[in-house]
Amino acid sequence: MNFNRALFPLLVFIGGCSFGPLSPLVKIAYNDGYSSVSMIFAQYGGGWFCLLILVLIFTLVNILPGKKTAVSPCADNTDEKSDENGEDKISNGNANAAAAEDCSPKSRLKGYLLLFACGFSIAMCSSCNIFALNTISVSLAVLLLFQFIWMGVLIQCIVKRTLPSRDTSVSVLMLVTGTFLASGVLVAGTQFELIGVLFGLGSAIFFATYVFLIGHVAVKIHPVYRSFTVMSMALLSILAVFGLPLAENASQIDIGLAHYAMIIGLFGCAIPMFFFAIGTPKIPTGAATILSSSELPASIICAVIIIHETVTPLQWFGVALVFFGIAYPYAYPYIAALLRGGSETAKP
Repeated sequence: MNFNRALFPLLVFIGGCSFGPLSPLVKIAYNDGYSSVSMIFAQYGGGWFCLLILVLIFTLVNILPGKKTAVSPCADNTDEKSDENGEDKISNGNANAAAAEDCSPKSRLKGYLLLFACGFSIAMCSSCNIFALNTISVSLAVLLLFQFIWMGVLIQCIVKRTLPSRDTSVSVLMLVTGTFLASGVLVAGTQFELIGVLFGLGSAIFFATYVFLIGHVAVKIHPVYRSFTVMSMALLSILAVFGLPLAENASQIDIGLAHYAMIIGLFGCAIPMFFFAIGTPKIPTGAATILSSSELPASIICAVIIIHETVTPLQWFGVALVFFGIAYPYAYPYIAALLRGGSETAKP
């Protein structure tokens, strides 16, 4: 397998897995008396601080040798331009004119607005999930959030105007089934309120939107600066939504919360956002949503390790099914070759 072809999916997979310690650590913080509003501020505030340190280090290292790195978004992020008929513009003059137009103030503004939309999406995903948890069980909230898997594939189909491939469809089916089993919703029961379900589905829509935008917006900007910009936009959105409740819980802002902020900010924001910024532009949106579903089995495994949560055999089967569903699109060419009895090595 080509290394570069494997690297970017692996980064998105690791980015999804990095969400794993978030839920058990938040549960520990709740037991220590911290509120949900304080924890979401800790998550995004800590993530912003971690990425700020990365930006400062990267900028210093980048300045010393006198290199230049793109830090401003432009409207189009493709290397090749085409006219209305789809014909390539091979003229250097036309290419330069197109580049100048792409970096015009209007295009820069559009790029920053799209980056804000990206940050707003992930912030609203967390917000909707918190609101959902007020009226529905954790297991049902998890199940609803992970509907982003098929939503992401649907977004790709709409944008590309194509139907999903057979291996993608099979993978999504396994992931949705595995998520249903692994979430524990069958064990926890099915009591819910409609408003909680709507917020839960909203969190899925916003996360699918985030995965799409992080893979398509301002991809010419270096991932360090792009992830920091998106995180800044997300933090501003969180402050706008939860500013008043946060002020009411100002007494909880202490050293203990700062410790939680650095840990959950690193694993729950900084690492996944940075890895997504690198990997998602290089793979299709459908593949990115499938790979990021690694968050669920990682969360269950971390819950068992960190807080010794009990997991039923049915949930473990769901975890295994999720992992198999993630691997299936990449293993499918090899499986198909074996079924055909071919001796050639298939390329994923």
